[in-house]
Amino acid sequence: MGTNEVSLTEPTTGLEARLLRSVALAERTLGPRRREVAELLRHLGLAHQARERWLEARAAFERALAVVVQVGGQDDPDAAMLHRHLAEVGQALGRYDDAERHARTAHQIRAADLGSSHPIVVADGADLAASLVAQGRYEEAEPLLRRAIDVFETVLGPDSFAVADAADQLAALLSSTGRATEAVDLSSQSLAIKRDIFGESHPEVATALHHLALLVEATGDPDRASSLWAEADALLDKHGGWALT
Repeated sequence: MGTNEVSLTEPTTGLEARLLRSVALAERTLGPRRREVAELLRHLGLAHQARERWLEARAAFERALAVVVQVGGQDDPDAAMLHRHLAEVGQALGRYDDAERHARTAHQIRAADLGSSHPIVVADGADLAASLVAQGRYEEAEPLLRRAIDVFETVLGPDSFAVADAADQLAALLSSTGRATEAVDLSSQSLAIKRDIFGESHPEVATALHHLALLVEATGDPDRASSLWAEADALLDKHGGWALT
């Protein structure tokens, strides 16, 4: 079966199987062009996504999007949400052109609906930035990430996880473009936020320490980098280890 021919009726188990039955029942009783059907298909896509069944997730999201567009049009807010899901799937599959197209569409729809300063809109912009970074289009991605940090700090607060996440993305971009010192500053900011949110011994903190150590090493400060590695490794030993992501 080709990648564009994934069946939504193939045998599966657990939650996905229940959702498949619910989709079929809703289509029979309500008709195929109903928001209820689209929402069930969206949840089916999320269930597949959680298990990293990316092709099945894409098929479910695309089918849900087709229903939403039929019911509410191309600019329906529910269409924006599905475009964002499809952008995430495209990113996971390495289909960065698809990811960019869907992320850009989600961003445009929600900006028109909510305004350019809404946190959801700038989060869509950060998703778009991820697809641009994957294509090496750093100059286009950077202002989207800086905008996300500014809005998240203003609307959600400077110590919110959204700020830390966007700071991590921007730090990675800056490191890739030879601006290691600024990248270290942003990664340090992210680490401080995660310590405040999660405490000293959380996996998120260990991952942040690893990321910061890599950036510090790139600035030519091996002693500080070694100290950060040691702190992260101590957390790994304490909790049995987890992967650097």
